[in-house]
Amino acid sequence: MTQVVRLDDLGLTIGDTYDFDFFHAERQTAGSNFTFSTTIALEDAPLPTPEPGMLAMVGLGLVTIAGLRRRQRAI
Repeated sequence: MTQVVRLDDLGLTIGDTYDFDFFHAERQTAGSNFTFSTTIALEDAPLPTPEPGMLAMVGLGLVTIAGLRRRQRAI
């Protein structure tokens, strides 16, 4: 089956940013054929920046693990 989506018909505004979520489910057990083509420049969404409190908790956890390992080696 072939399907075409014409983005010009969706009422999008040039210069604006839009999310593009794509889902594909293959229903055959063998012989999968799938092609996706576009002239649009696609970009990954930026990863969220961790908050300073979260970074401090990760650091504290690593220090705790290191201390427990030292303690076990000393026994």
